[in-house]
Parts: sequence; C-alpha cells; structure tokens
Amino acid sequence: MLNKAVATREMPKSIIQCGAAVYTPDVAATPRMVQSGITILRNKFDELVDQASCWHRFDTGEFSPHKYMKLLIVDECDRLKPASLEYIRDLYDRSSLSILLIGSPGIERRLQRAAYGQLFSRFSLTYEIGPMTAKEIQTFIEAKWSALGLPMSADTAVSTAIARIGASNFRTMHRIFGEIERLQKLNCFQMITPEVVDAARRGLLLAGT
Repeated sequence: MLNKAVATREMPKSIIQCGAAVYTPDVAATPRMVQSGITILRNKFDELVDQASCWHRFDTGEFSPHKYMKLLIVDECDRLKPASLEYIRDLYDRSSLSILLIGSPGIERRLQRAAYGQLFSRFSLTYEIGPMTAKEIQTFIEAKWSALGLPMSADTAVSTAIARIGASNFRTMHRIFGEIERLQKLNCFQMITPEVVDAARRGLLLAGT
C-alpha cells in the first residue's frame, strides 16, 4: 500500500486503525540509509492514515485517528551495522515509538555479547519463533489462499504439497506463496494444482523433500 501511487490507492477503513509498519534494511545499508529509510517510511505511513481519514470523512467527525506510527518492525536486523543499531536505540529513547527487532535465532545473545549494552537493556521481551504446527500451517495456507482471490479453497493435495516444501518454516511458506502468486498472474491460472506448487519450488530452488 505504501509503495503504490496516490492515484491508484484504495483506502479501506481498516487503514485508520493501523499503527505498525515493517522496515527491511538493504544488505549493504549504511547508517545514513537506515535513518533515511525509516524517516521516509514514517512520513508515508502518517500521510496514508491522513488520506484514509479524509477518504472516510473521519477528519471532521468525533473519531480522530492517531495519525502516527506506534510500532516499527525491523526485519532482517542481522544486517544492521553498530551505528545503525545505535540510531534505532536513540530513536526508541527519543520518541514514543515501540520497536520490534526480527532476526535469525540467537540474535539477542549476539547483541548482548557484542557489547550493545544500552540497546540490549531496552529489550522487554525476547521470543524465539519455533516451527509452525500443523494447525498453524493450515491457517496460514487458508489465509494466503484467500488473498490470491481464487474461487475455491486449497484442496488436500495442494495443501500437503505446500506444507511439505515449506517444512514448517514461516519464511519459506511466505516465499512459496509469493512465487505462486507471481506464476498465477503470469499465466492467468484459475486454480492452483500440485504441479504449480512444484513449479514454484523449482523457481525458488527449494528442495523437493
């Protein structure tokens, strides 16, 4: 939504209740690039909420949207250099913004060992995401299937193929559906078959276990 041109944006009412956005730094991002990227993201977010409130005429009524990002989710934080992490810590200290760092397993221990004492002391919760359960996999597949806009739900063969390739890994499952969506749009598929799932696997160079 944030990357779409203003003229092509649809403004669902739910945007007004949004308070979080995800920032993913580039692999070689410098501290200046990180600072600029987060600033641009926050400005775009606030602008989008303003536009949605005007679109649904909440700007003149009793309800007043917060208009400010409340939670910044930083994905792939393993990529951040010390100066970039220091900027994020300072941003947290100087604003009312809550910050969630997502990284590979053990990232909190590496930060602690690397003498980021001030940053590590700000952590109020550390949670390690384990493999997805069978129920979580099915819920994830159903939600993604609905997002594809297909007329029927995923059958057992397709769900089984996706779950087998995803190997209970959330990121892998997300990548698989990204590739399935690309193939669907490219080929105008009306339904997804196990063959399409296998084509997505091969496109992502994933093992066929």
